[in-house]
Amino acid sequence: MKKLHKRLFAGLLACVSVVGLTLGLAACGEEQVSGPTTYSIQAPAQSDVYTLTGLPESAAEGDTVTFKVVLNDPENSSLGDIIVEPTFDLAFEVTPAADGTCTFTMPASPVEITVEATAYSEVLSDGALSLSSSAERTIAVNGSTETWGDPVWKLQVATSWNNTTSLSSRSYITSSNQSVIPDSAITLDEITSIDLVGSSGSNEIRRVDICIDTTNISAGTTWIELYLRSGNVSSEGTLMFKLTVVPEEQIEVEIMDVVFTFENTTDYATENIFFNITDVIGGEIMAVETGDFVNGEYTFEYAVGHSYRVTCSYAVYNENEGRYEDMTSLYLNEWVGQGVVGSQATNSLERDDENDHRYILTLTTEGIEVPLVITDSL
Repeated sequence: MKKLHKRLFAGLLACVSVVGLTLGLAACGEEQVSGPTTYSIQAPAQSDVYTLTGLPESAAEGDTVTFKVVLNDPENSSLGDIIVEPTFDLAFEVTPAADGTCTFTMPASPVEITVEATAYSEVLSDGALSLSSSAERTIAVNGSTETWGDPVWKLQVATSWNNTTSLSSRSYITSSNQSVIPDSAITLDEITSIDLVGSSGSNEIRRVDICIDTTNISAGTTWIELYLRSGNVSSEGTLMFKLTVVPEEQIEVEIMDVVFTFENTTDYATENIFFNITDVIGGEIMAVETGDFVNGEYTFEYAVGHSYRVTCSYAVYNENEGRYEDMTSLYLNEWVGQGVVGSQATNSLERDDENDHRYILTLTTEGIEVPLVITDSL
């Protein structure tokens, strides 16, 4: 047993010696094998608008690089292009997933990441353009600012141009959130001097209406950027404002009382004079006879920020037919004393383009009384 044990031990030593020799020879002739070449990834500068996470400092050619870009205030900012720019190749864009995850395949060169993002802030007056701060900027799906006609919502932008009869082709309007209001739903309508009360007969642009097809919008918020440039003179302006789209018939507005006063100084019978007060946003029509006035006053509920069309008509009652007929148009200077309505801050009374006897009354000042006074006869 002892002899067998010694031989076995000797055999093990021999084996160990051979293995050791082999390993030693391999170590002497070994060539150093390095890993794959990696290339640097330069991240964009820090930003208050967005947060970038998960971007590695380097990667090898062919690696899938993943990172995430998230807006800090999504409602008031937007994410533009995310660009990967290799040192020795053409730059390319990366489209983020819904959660902000971005991926690209690493090229055989260092790359620089660029993120374009914009934070929005309100601009209601710039250059030749201005938008009233009290203008209604909440839209209902399928809503309208017209009592009759297509469901189109309008917002009026005032211009202070002279000698301008057309817009430059550089003018544009765009929505930051295409899923809420796509650009295809927005058109611009140029209102000239000839369209307004007291026209001089010229076709100078005095206002631009933003028209939005409310059948092509969805609930949410979006920022509108409007750039208008005169096609005739060196004048321009850029406005930025937020619009809110709510589901159909869900617009909530403040309601207040507005008093109309009436004074008949003509020879016409008071009971033959009629008013229609129409909320051109809500579509509600209030038919008012002067008999509804109490001590010369009539009070109606006014939705703050809405526009109202006031129709003033005179009719003769035909007893044989049992109806009023021979409606007669009443003109502005016969119904409203000079400076009476115009002096009410930002309120305005404008003639309806299609009906001379109708006037559009825009009420924006709280706590007002709007007098409608007949100052002379027809």
